[in-house]
Amino acid sequence: MPILLLPEDAEYLARSMTRECSEHDISYAARVGIASVVLNRMEDDRYPDTAAAVIASWDAFLPAEDYPIPDYEREYRLCMDACRSAGDGADPTGGALYFEFLEKDVVNDSPYYTVIIDNTAFW
Repeated sequence: MPILLLPEDAEYLARSMTRECSEHDISYAARVGIASVVLNRMEDDRYPDTAAAVIASWDAFLPAEDYPIPDYEREYRLCMDACRSAGDGADPTGGALYFEFLEKDVVNDSPYYTVIIDNTAFW
C-alpha cells in the first residue's frame, strides 16, 4: 500500500540519497529500493515516522544539508523520481528495512539478504 510521502519528506530523502547513490553508481531500481527501505521504516512502529527522523537515527546517509545539490543535479532528479515511485507503492525490496552497498565484482551470498539489485543488497 502506498505511503503518504509528504513533499518535505520526499525532498529530504532525495537530498540525503543523492551523493551516496552517485558515489556508488546505483541503478534506478536500486534507488527505488533504497527509498522504499526508508518508507518501510516510516511505516514500521519501531522507527520514526518521517524521512528526516529515520535518516537521523540511522547511519545510512549524511544529513541532507551536507549535499550541495547543484553539484549533483542529475543524481538528485533520479533520487527524487525514485522517492516518488516508492511513495506511489513501488517496492522492489519486498518490504526490506535494511540495505547495504556491495563491492563491485564481489559476490556476497549472505543468508540475510532477501533481494540484491545490482550492487545493493536488501533485507
